[in-house]
Amino acid sequence: MADFNNFNDNVKIYNLEPYVLIDGLTGTTRYTGVSISSGDVSKPIWRIKKEWVIGNAQFMGFPDGDQSYVFTWSDRTGYTYK
Repeated sequence: MADFNNFNDNVKIYNLEPYVLIDGLTGTTRYTGVSISSGDVSKPIWRIKKEWVIGNAQFMGFPDGDQSYVFTWSDRTGYTYK
């Protein structure tokens, strides 16, 4: 049976807040980037979402439809969003 009396002795707790960047709070296009490791905008560590409006329709997409943390925030406008 496990010994839960010394549970906290071997556990390290980290409360890490993700880095969140938003570009385009007004207008018809908005990019939201989230990184869980660093705030470096030149590294491929970001999950980027694009939201845009055409007429009365609202759209949302990720670079090539990929929601992984593998994109560069500084290149956000050059990706194809699906």
